Amino acid sequence: LRGRVRALFAVTPAIPRARVAVAARRALRERAVAGVGARGRAVEDGPVAMHALRIAVKKYRYTLEFMDEVGLGRHAAALADARRVQDALGRLHDLDLLIALARRAPGAATPGLRALLGEERRPLLQAARAEAAAFAPKRAATPGSARGAASRRGASAPRRPGRSPLP
Repeated sequence: LRGRVRALFAVTPAIPRARVAVAARRALRERAVAGVGARGRAVEDGPVAMHALRIAVKKYRYTLEFMDEVGLGRHAAALADARRVQDALGRLHDLDLLIALARRAPGAATPGLRALLGEERRPLLQAARAEAAAFAPKRAATPGSARGAASRRGASAPRRPGRSPLP
């Protein structure tokens, strides 16, 4: 991602940073909303919903990495959170794929293998659900807002009471 961003700005250096900032912040807000929606479905649903959350978190993480690369703030904590959720969901997804393959393989899906895979899945599912439940993507400040202006100055804006940072 970093290489692509650098190449983009090298080829088209006249891209106004303000336009990039507006688009990136809009994308981050949209991906935060998508992540929260996918999180709600994934905590209770099965492998397909968990994988959808993994994809939503990946898109959110890529947006944060892009914003870091173009100088739109530093998002180290949010990136670490996203990577942790994505890793937990990835381990679960890998095992779910193995379970699906074992079910389809003739003779391979013995009761013992199914039991072993099920035992291995339980702690991964528990960890993935815990990470998914704790996932709280940050939303980008709207350009021109108090939070947006403060973040551009490098200060943190005061939060208004009763306002959640999540959608």
